[in-house]
Amino acid sequence: MSGRAYLLLVIVCAAWLGARAATQPAGFDFDADRHLVTIAQIREFGGLAPADQFRDVTLVPGTVESRFHVFPPLPYLLMAGTTALAQTDPTPDGVFGLARAFSAAMATLAIVGAGLGVRNLQPLGRGWTVPAVVTVGLALMPATHSLGASVTASTWAFASVGLTTAAATWAVRRNWSTGATLAVLGAATFAVASRQSAYPALLLIPLALFAARVGIRGSVLRLAWIGLAVLAVNGWWLVRNFLATGDPLGTSVYLNAHAQAGLCNIARESPVWCNVATGPWPAWTLMTSTDVLWVFLSRMLVRLTWIDPLTIALWIGMVVISAVGIVAVRVGQDRDAIPGFLPAVAATGIVSAGLATVYPITLSAEIGWSIYARDAFIALIPLVVAIVVLADLRHDRLRTLCLGSGLAFAAAANFGFMLAVLP
Repeated sequence: MSGRAYLLLVIVCAAWLGARAATQPAGFDFDADRHLVTIAQIREFGGLAPADQFRDVTLVPGTVESRFHVFPPLPYLLMAGTTALAQTDPTPDGVFGLARAFSAAMATLAIVGAGLGVRNLQPLGRGWTVPAVVTVGLALMPATHSLGASVTASTWAFASVGLTTAAATWAVRRNWSTGATLAVLGAATFAVASRQSAYPALLLIPLALFAARVGIRGSVLRLAWIGLAVLAVNGWWLVRNFLATGDPLGTSVYLNAHAQAGLCNIARESPVWCNVATGPWPAWTLMTSTDVLWVFLSRMLVRLTWIDPLTIALWIGMVVISAVGIVAVRVGQDRDAIPGFLPAVAATGIVSAGLATVYPITLSAEIGWSIYARDAFIALIPLVVAIVVLADLRHDRLRTLCLGSGLAFAAAANFGFMLAVLP
């Protein structure tokens, strides 16, 4: 496949994700109303929430209705600014359409980033066929078009993980040229400004420096430039949160406010879980003594939004199982052909997905937090990229089986999701 054909395919995928976003009912996303209210409140304030109202708007007093003013504000500021320029009504209904359009665009950026990540790890001279398989496969995954149809900053995190993967792999390929360094700088800044669930993907940056031939001095300089860029764009938000809540990321005040309000589904629905979670490792006790892990993967089947955590669970299983098999075969047969940066990409995906699973379960053990699987899906992009590149090292039956089964699974899951769950 040529580059032009791949670009055409990207346009088709973008149209598909846009159509999926446009055809979902207003109540599709279980917490979209809270994100929409956050955007509308920024419109009302003419900017971020004033300092004297910051804590109150995070959680409406006397209710369990949360707001997201403690999250990185870039997604909400851009959506609020765009809807203000479009002169839509400064209400949740008024900002709804353009906010969804942003989500569809972010989902498209995520799948393109994954495709480019594969392209950057492939040997020179390979075509665009395998990157196209990844891009189309991710576009067909129910989680992707759920993210693309939902007004949430998680979709921005999804995009930033894909773009960080693409930028880091390109930097290794170009030995951290000026252009590649700027690309990584932009991706890192965007990741920090999108949502905290994207932060584990930043592990790719120091690993990419380690894999390249830029030396200690060059690595330190590049990390310094990236760090300064992140602080220049996001430092004011960190300082603002610290002054208002004592927490630069705003995470503790957000979680504590929800816990005190009894919003957490597990604490309300199954308090026995919190009683079981004891000892020095309460999260481990919770996972081994209850069905919390299954709930993590399947509980939101009852909601018409992130309905595919069960599909995500099957997909994670398929990815992990195939990863073990492919690594065992390829490392033994094609050790010299494996790109040096590829194990680091795979490790980042594994670590990120692990953190995205363990973190909410740990919160469940401590304060009875609601658990969900969408962040685990977002975190898997680097691992998927690495597995696809491993599968593509040789043109044999294993390659055809892995890539073909992955694409078939995405198509079947997408068809079943649309037929059985979505309107």
